[in-house]
Amino acid sequence: MFVLGEIQKMLDAERRQASFVVVTYDPAADSPQAWRDYRRGRGLTRENWHFLTGAPADTRALARYLDLDFWTYHEHVVHDFRLVLFDGDLRFLRQPSDI
Repeated sequence: MFVLGEIQKMLDAERRQASFVVVTYDPAADSPQAWRDYRRGRGLTRENWHFLTGAPADTRALARYLDLDFWTYHEHVVHDFRLVLFDGDLRFLRQPSDI
């Protein structure tokens, strides 16, 4: 999440607001308590940060929608990483490669 923390700093410097939504690929491991610990450990505790865990089928559907791949290797989840920008009405705007 170093990248996201850096983006937060850049937005703060420009006095721009954004919300960040991070969705787990591993719902079995990323409980609400695990997310709280993760957020605290990385200083991502502001109210504009949202860490979500969904049902496995919903996680796969979201990954497909965003064209992301993930798989299990031994007991670890290996995955792509992508930043996607949406407007206030959740309409897709662009990916950072478009910025």
